[in-house]
Amino acid sequence: MVKEEVVKDIKETKVEMKDLESKYLDKGIGTTVELQIAGIKKVEDPESEYNLSSEDFHYVIETTDGKLMSINSWALWNELRKCLDNARKDGTIDAIEGVKIRVEHAAKKDYKVTLIEE
Repeated sequence: MVKEEVVKDIKETKVEMKDLESKYLDKGIGTTVELQIAGIKKVEDPESEYNLSSEDFHYVIETTDGKLMSINSWALWNELRKCLDNARKDGTIDAIEGVKIRVEHAAKKDYKVTLIEE
């Protein structure tokens, strides 16, 4: 008796080094990240584990080089908002897009966001 062999359509894709990189920027304790903002999105998802505390949403910064930074901490969001608002008020910036910032995460809930001026 001959066994039947079932052949499925299989797609193989070569994995490159770039495929191993995360799209998300590391903002762990002790890190400093410099980035240029392409935009900021509010992501509303009641089921997400990344939401801000007591909320059904979080924010995501999209960078000009295609990276993402999730903002799921009120401490980080407040520092970012304060930095951008102060820069807007003093006339340094007039839009969020294109702004360069430095995000420092010294300890739990201890963030510092500063504008990088050229």
